[in-house]
Amino acid sequence: MARDVLAELANFTGSLEGWGLELQFDPDDPESVEQAIREMEMAIDAKADSYPGNEAVAQIAEQLKEQYRLGIREQRPVRRGSGEGEA
Repeated sequence: MARDVLAELANFTGSLEGWGLELQFDPDDPESVEQAIREMEMAIDAKADSYPGNEAVAQIAEQLKEQYRLGIREQRPVRRGSGEGEA
């Protein structure tokens, strides 16, 4: 049975419009950050699971997960040294 890969991709991306993924985590707690990342990945995978075998959907899902990972990790505070030698 032939599938319309482009139609599936359009349906997948359309399902993301207005999608409100809300993650609550403590950016100071590495385990909380990792848990938020796992929750985000599972949410994206759940949306993509409707299109098994569609490589285009899988690629977009992986790109989304990477973008969210970066965004989540950017909220973590930057830990600096003791301040010695810093300008």
